[in-house]
Amino acid sequence: AKAVGRKGDQPGQFNSIGRVKISPTTHKYYVCDRENHRIQVFNQDLKYLCSLEFDYPTDIAFDDAGYMYVVDFKKDRVLKFAPEGDRMPAFELSCDLVHPTGIHIVGSFVYVTNRGKNCISVFTTIGEFVTSFKSRLRQGESYLPCVPDTRLGPSPYSITADEDGFLYVCHLESDEIIVF
Repeated sequence: AKAVGRKGDQPGQFNSIGRVKISPTTHKYYVCDRENHRIQVFNQDLKYLCSLEFDYPTDIAFDDAGYMYVVDFKKDRVLKFAPEGDRMPAFELSCDLVHPTGIHIVGSFVYVTNRGKNCISVFTTIGEFVTSFKSRLRQGESYLPCVPDTRLGPSPYSITADEDGFLYVCHLESDEIIVF
């Protein structure tokens, strides 16, 4: 086993470590370091390379072409970066997002957990809003439009998908996994 990091604010140290993702094209490790307001980047040997500054990064995803998408929770947005690390200036998902926390990409669709509206928001990889739907359904409900629903609380936190296209959404406050 190999380990890197400890509590702190220096390179290679973390304060509220979050998700870690590996770039499919560069094979670098990207780690959300939320309270230090950055994503730290490591090579395959877990040697610190650099940091990318954000307000409060909570999740990272990569599309098939190697573009990186970063959820910036406190700024209510998702930013896109080229495989070389350059920010895509024309791409910023913020329409419809209130406290996003999780992200997953399936093909050309970007699924974002939208905690503040208690739903999943769907965009294309070129930044077009597609739809949104409730992240927690009551018995007898099917996909419904996303509207603020304080009765359920702001609970969708993370999201992933399986090879058959089913979405799995983890709810923070209710300790549930919902499958779509």
